[in-house]
Amino acid sequence: MQQLLADGYKMSAAQAQQLEQQLTRDPEDLNARAKLIAYYFMNTIPHPRLQHIFWFFEYHPESELAISEAARINLGNGLLNSQSDYERAKALWLDQAARHPQDTAVLANAAKFLQDADQPTAADFIKRARQIEPSNPQWTRRLAFLYMLSVQHSSPPPPGISVGPNVDPAFVAAVRKELETSTDALLVGAVGEDLVRGPREPVAPPGALGDWLRQEAKARREYAEILLHRVQSLDPGKAEWPAALERLHAPSDAVAAPPQTPPAGSVTRIRVGARVQQENLLHYVEPVYPPLAKQARIQGIVRFSVLIGKEGHVKDAMLIAGHPLLVPAAQEAVKQCVYRPTLLNGDPVEVATVVDVVFSLLD
Repeated sequence: MQQLLADGYKMSAAQAQQLEQQLTRDPEDLNARAKLIAYYFMNTIPHPRLQHIFWFFEYHPESELAISEAARINLGNGLLNSQSDYERAKALWLDQAARHPQDTAVLANAAKFLQDADQPTAADFIKRARQIEPSNPQWTRRLAFLYMLSVQHSSPPPPGISVGPNVDPAFVAAVRKELETSTDALLVGAVGEDLVRGPREPVAPPGALGDWLRQEAKARREYAEILLHRVQSLDPGKAEWPAALERLHAPSDAVAAPPQTPPAGSVTRIRVGARVQQENLLHYVEPVYPPLAKQARIQGIVRFSVLIGKEGHVKDAMLIAGHPLLVPAAQEAVKQCVYRPTLLNGDPVEVATVVDVVFSLLD
């Protein structure tokens, strides 16, 4: 999916026209439609983009392409979508969820679409999918991720800053109460783990945004500790929870080392804190501030879970949070980063870390 969208971002107008003609012959060419959505998104062309998005929602609500970043219609973005566009999209997803009550792919896509503006309904869809497949832990993990998005910030960001979905305070209170009383160890522990993945000391610009980010990082980690201590009492025999606590308390946001030095070659991947890995950065490409985002004065952080190969090149960058208008440019920049190879016992290893890309308008 990411490659399709990347291809669409780089297309020319002539290439886009060729794909449109191709779709008249084969409307079911989902890849072509996804590329066009990405092209129109990056070039601020709303109406063909919306036409293709609504087509996905109506005819292929189960497709991952239907809820890609370029296809999302976010509340409050009046440059590419009106409020009525969002309401139409939301109505389509509610209708599809009602028509396919046993289709977990549709429920998951509907939840992802709604997680930015209607977290209670998104959570309900994930819970329904979990009831359909009670033995599948991915639904609890997905619910935990949604809960993490809602509780990761203890206070609103500075004016004009976007760092994730807008969250209803009543929903946040309900989520916190559930996490602090639930006996579902996986849910409680997974939220704690997801909160730990954020950097201890985020790389942030000076001023109100940087101050707020550091304050929120501290509050997020304090709440992660509460949840991880609680899950240990619920599930005392599982090593995953003490390991997460160890990562939480590791010096300088580094990942705790294994309890014993492993034999050479036995470890192929380690997790490293954001600030520690930042010191290994050899090559960085400044992201191009998307003109549409600059015009709308959208600022904020785009956060990725990043996998760095043994040779120091970025192998994968999975979005954690960020405004959709900022995501493509941030991802393009992150993928060009090059790091000093990480050695363990003299052998190169892959590194899993978190990377924040900051977009700030300082005029």
